[in-house]
Amino acid sequence: MNRYSSLCDDFYINMNLGTEMELSCTRETVLHFFEQMQKHYPQMRNFYSREKGDFVLEEDKDHGQYRWCSIETRRVCSGQVNPTSVEGALNQHKAALELAPYTLSISPLDCEVLDLL
Repeated sequence: MNRYSSLCDDFYINMNLGTEMELSCTRETVLHFFEQMQKHYPQMRNFYSREKGDFVLEEDKDHGQYRWCSIETRRVCSGQVNPTSVEGALNQHKAALELAPYTLSISPLDCEVLDLL
């Protein structure tokens, strides 16, 4: 368990990449991005879309710790709940950021903000 468990119930490490333009949300684009993330993290098997058109890939939430990744209209997000290590969560965010230019056609010109929470 991480050292934050004595201070709080849940601990999150999330990354949000905001873009100036809307992201391409075609079926092929979305599935290709999530398939590539799933190659890095095979336990991420739960795929669904939200009412607003956002897409999410996540691990099972039953164990109290899990990874997730989402594509929103103008944002790519990655997160880990109760990570075993900070380094592991940062590696997940790095993988999402490395895939984004090739799978989602995100250019450095298009990047508005990068948040790490």
